[in-house]
Amino acid sequence: MSVPAAPTDVTVAPGTTSATVYWTASTSEDVTGYRIFCVPDNKRPNLASSSATSLLVGGLKNGISYSFRVYAINANGMSSTSAPTVPGTVPAAPKVTAIRNPSVPSSAILTWTAAPPKGSSLLYYNITTTPPAPDATIATNIVGNTTTITGLTNGTSYVFGVNATGLTGTSSNGSSKAVVTGNVPATPTVTGIHGLASVQLNWSAPSTNGLPITAYRVSYRPTSSTGAWTVVNTKVVLTLMLKGLVNGTSYDFKLQAINIHGISSESEIISKTPSTSL
Repeated sequence: MSVPAAPTDVTVAPGTTSATVYWTASTSEDVTGYRIFCVPDNKRPNLASSSATSLLVGGLKNGISYSFRVYAINANGMSSTSAPTVPGTVPAAPKVTAIRNPSVPSSAILTWTAAPPKGSSLLYYNITTTPPAPDATIATNIVGNTTTITGLTNGTSYVFGVNATGLTGTSSNGSSKAVVTGNVPATPTVTGIHGLASVQLNWSAPSTNGLPITAYRVSYRPTSSTGAWTVVNTKVVLTLMLKGLVNGTSYDFKLQAINIHGISSESEIISKTPSTSL
């Protein structure tokens, strides 16, 4: 008769002043129990029944690296060892990246990376916002490394925090850089004054919807035309003189405002006719 085959696949999940040791049972049929040795600080071996495949070991000190060994026992002896683990170590704060969502207004895309404590695993993540965003839609207990937050207030600068929860507890927040969310500008309103072979267009800046206006786009063509519009992109100005028009010909004009999120809807079309007489 010989000693039993050693238990296999020994793993340890750290806890607060404790650790749970897991193993795959010995293949021997004459096992009468298991002994779990913990080094250092464990004066006596922990005992488990012959049918057990895990055991909670208490009375440990947080922050100390422990080595666990699991032995199968029969009438002739025992055997086997595991890698060390550190009980009480919560996950490290995730590293977080946040960007304004370029395709969805009032939203941001978060991604993060996180590493579990040695010998443990991560379960899920949760998000915080600074300042608070009571109208935002924020998923909870996220499994994965990315999420989209919608319903944010345009023009508000947000810092996003992500914490990780694992078998040993919850990490502190990892923080993103500040992100300002927004939408395309509101629709502008344009007016015009006809001149000699020219039309001067004037407008007021529409609502930015959270992101600064970076340019305007003027489009025009003869009123009788069904062809392509002539497009003029301007800087951030509130007036534009269009010259070289044909006196006595009616022209249609429309205006759009631009920011980094996109282009506003078109203004109502106005019609003006350059004239040789003012």
